[in-house]
Amino acid sequence: EEIAEVLDIPPGTVASRKHHAAQRLRRELERTGHAL
Repeated sequence: EEIAEVLDIPPGTVASRKHHAAQRLRRELERTGHAL
């Protein structure tokens, strides 16, 4: 909520962006052999 407030965007957008960023990070780590 604090991030959404600072960026002046809806909390759902923050959650969505965090989710997609985590997915990208996970895929990249797996691709480079650093699976979590």
